Amino acid sequence: MTRHPWECQPGESAQAFDAFGYYLRLAPGERSLRQAWQDYWNRPGNALQRSRKSAGRPYGHWTRWMSRWRWQERALAWDAEQAEIERDQHLDRELRERAQVHEEELRQRQLRLEEARGARAVGRRGLLRILQEIESQKLEGMGLAQLIPHLGKFLEAVSEGQRLERLEAGQPTEIAGGAYKEEQAMEVARRALDLLERQHVREDD
Repeated sequence: MTRHPWECQPGESAQAFDAFGYYLRLAPGERSLRQAWQDYWNRPGNALQRSRKSAGRPYGHWTRWMSRWRWQERALAWDAEQAEIERDQHLDRELRERAQVHEEELRQRQLRLEEARGARAVGRRGLLRILQEIESQKLEGMGLAQLIPHLGKFLEAVSEGQRLERLEAGQPTEIAGGAYKEEQAMEVARRALDLLERQHVREDD
């Protein structure tokens, strides 16, 4: 099985690979043999009995290990791998964020549709009830002054509900007269409203 460059290579001793780990863990812009050695020397629990002078410079075998086991080349491969992982993670985050935004937009759209349909249903029920009273001439129980505002309110609810539904569906919000039964019913209601208003004016006279 092929090993990654940053993994222990065939023939590489545990001590050499451990030393390479100190070099590899350094940030790319700070990576050096001297810094790796200092980190190794200052590690917790260091039991090496060395002079303070030797603490500042790498052992000769670290220099040989660096050359023989291609520390710089392997570290560059590691950096490239980490950069690729970071790009993939960034892309995953971006895709998740876009999915969340899209999901929220769909949810808000569904709420607006439900609100529009609810307003439309309320308006239709009220409108049909008033139309039935107009057609059956059962207006004695409600004065014209009370009926007219109610009729206008229900007409507005139906119209607004229809407009919002078409808007959310990406359809034109203006439709030619007589195309749908509801438009026809609303036109009848508007004519009835005009008639009631004229009657109300005559009664006032």
